[in-house]
Amino acid sequence: MPDLPLLPPDAAATRAIFFSVEATRFLCAAPLIIFPILLFAAHRQRVQTGASISRWMTVSARLALLASLPAGASILLAAFGRAPPIEVSVGATLLAAATCATMLRQLRLRGRGDVPQLVEEGPIVDRVRDVAMRMGVTPPPVRTFGTFGALQAYAAVGSAMRPTLFLSDGILQRLTPEEADAVIGHELAHVLNGSIWLMPAIWTSSAALSVLLAGLAAPGWDAGGGEAVFTLFFSLLLPLFAAINRSNERWCDMRGAQAVGFANAVRGLDKAHTAFPLPNDGWLAFAVHAVSTHPPRAARLQALRRRAPESERALLDAGEPSRARIQDAAATAAGALWISCIGLGLFALHLGLSHAQVLLALPGAVQIALAMLVQMRRLRRARRLLPLRAPGRSLVWGGVLLLLASPLGFLALPVLARTFSTDRHLWMICAIAALSVLPLAGLAAALIGLAVSMGFKQRFQDVLGALGRNDFAGARALARGKHGSEKHPSLRHLAAYAALLGGDRERGIAELRELCRDPVRVPASLLMLAAVLRHQEPETSLELSRRGLLKLKGDAVARVMLASSLRARGRLDEAEHEASLAEREPGQIGSTALSIRARILLARGDTSRAERLVEDALRLSAGEPAALIARAHVWAATRPPDEAVRAADDAFAAARSNPFALLDEEVAELRELKARRKAV
Repeated sequence: MPDLPLLPPDAAATRAIFFSVEATRFLCAAPLIIFPILLFAAHRQRVQTGASISRWMTVSARLALLASLPAGASILLAAFGRAPPIEVSVGATLLAAATCATMLRQLRLRGRGDVPQLVEEGPIVDRVRDVAMRMGVTPPPVRTFGTFGALQAYAAVGSAMRPTLFLSDGILQRLTPEEADAVIGHELAHVLNGSIWLMPAIWTSSAALSVLLAGLAAPGWDAGGGEAVFTLFFSLLLPLFAAINRSNERWCDMRGAQAVGFANAVRGLDKAHTAFPLPNDGWLAFAVHAVSTHPPRAARLQALRRRAPESERALLDAGEPSRARIQDAAATAAGALWISCIGLGLFALHLGLSHAQVLLALPGAVQIALAMLVQMRRLRRARRLLPLRAPGRSLVWGGVLLLLASPLGFLALPVLARTFSTDRHLWMICAIAALSVLPLAGLAAALIGLAVSMGFKQRFQDVLGALGRNDFAGARALARGKHGSEKHPSLRHLAAYAALLGGDRERGIAELRELCRDPVRVPASLLMLAAVLRHQEPETSLELSRRGLLKLKGDAVARVMLASSLRARGRLDEAEHEASLAEREPGQIGSTALSIRARILLARGDTSRAERLVEDALRLSAGEPAALIARAHVWAATRPPDEAVRAADDAFAAARSNPFALLDEEVAELRELKARRKAV
């Protein structure tokens, strides 16, 4: 910041009075403008959560004050004689208000549109109340949601209006009750320390700080200062949130562990991390963990081990201390690089260099790019399995082409008139009239196509929401359309899937056979039909699995399905080869591949290696039904009858509680296995 000139006493007093007046205007005007907007935006969440009117107004007022911080930063700059242009102040304030408004949206699952189910009574509510009483916090409402059989372990506390605990089926089914208490305790610690407010506080502080830094560093607002504000906002927002939230997450881990025990906390958080659909090895995992908003698995668990009392430390395994040290060092290095880029960018901005914006944008761009790479991998696999080419896209692109062709047509009119018409004036009038219609036709086509595409996406989300609520009849009705004549292959696939889940096996199989006729547009139909027919028609299942692998070009999901079909046909060597190619995948896919290999080794009599593979499968994806079923079969051959029966009970419970896995034949095998071991 450049030195301010020395002011005479009267000038200094005048500036002080001016600053006081502007500060008073800020405290009165900016929040009062934002408050009614946020109050209106929060109404639906207030109704949904049942919050009181006083709480509704208090939360809206707090967020309005936070959203006004950029306006306060502008007044502070004005006191130093560096007042930003009005559009910069308004833009930064609107950006802060928009981020605050996201805290007040209706509580819906992203990408699905359905509201998580409110659970008012039951074992999970009792456990939440018990943990809350031990931690001295008011028990929040509990909402649960499914993840379509993937058993992903998500837990979060949301809604500043009325803190609400969200738990996915992975938390409820993969973890033991004591381990689930650790996850619940961690989330209740967020309620205890008020870190729900951390996100809006950092969002608005980033906007205010970007205004201050750009105003103090730039030689003038017409020399890149305005652009630097919005560049700085994104480069401050994510790294600043990551730096503060990592410490907060570790504090919540510690507080939850003190309430439920460190051994339960380590086991629970470890199992929850295994169900995350994120890579754990490789350069991408290393880079993502260095800049992520949450500490990675190894570093997080090692911090708990270091702080555990001596009496409980003996119950904990050694963990991965070397990996934890590397991850902590990588996070420290990422923070140092972030501060260096921001500092160099501000210095370059002060000197008026052209590459200042690049340096300022680099930290935020890297963090966003890494997150997008992880998401794109998942989305690419999902789109290959279940393509979502929405109807109406051709209309949108056709309308855009018409809009682009209109100026070219007007430019070509004089040449065409001289070439093809004797009556040049009449031809010119007709051509202008025709070309005048093109922009309107293009705009109409683009809008119609956009409406059709958005309607399809909304309908697809409604189908997913119904499946997530286990409303299989409703999902089938939505997927088939009003007249039951839906043409889109992805919706037809979901309709067949809903029929299978709802118990109408014959209809589901018939519709899947129809979808599996060439040309196959939904590769997921091939794999699903192969899974359903694996025991009834093993040869057909094998053929479908091979076609799916060819269609998906070696995807790990298709390899796992092919390995299952080959094992059912007794071709164990080929099955083991295919499973070994997929076992390096993280989470559910790799765990299922290891489970298949364990069943193959059991059939060959190699029980010791089979047990090790089952342990690896459960370590990779705790509570996975396929791994529990494999463990039940292995233990039936290696353990005493009571342990074998207990393993069969665990596998039976996991298979029955996950209808999306389509494990009816495996459940029947478990019944026979359990009966045999009980007889022994």
